[in-house]
Amino acid sequence: MFRLHVFPIADPCLFKRLKYLQLSPEEKLVNRNALYMLVGGLVVLVVVLGVYIYDKESKPDGVELKIGEGGISIQEN
Repeated sequence: MFRLHVFPIADPCLFKRLKYLQLSPEEKLVNRNALYMLVGGLVVLVVVLGVYIYDKESKPDGVELKIGEGGISIQEN
């Protein structure tokens, strides 16, 4: 008599993990390096955006008046 094997519904991540285990060490290293580059790029983006926002928020509103050796300078912010 034939026996029917019923497998439970597999998690899609399981197939990805199994595929990852079949990769060579060089391919795993490339994947890990790409992940590090992505995270590093996001960190740089957050830092640059934070500096930009801090610079914009720290400037005073209104008119700026500078008196120096070059004369009087009036600048509207």
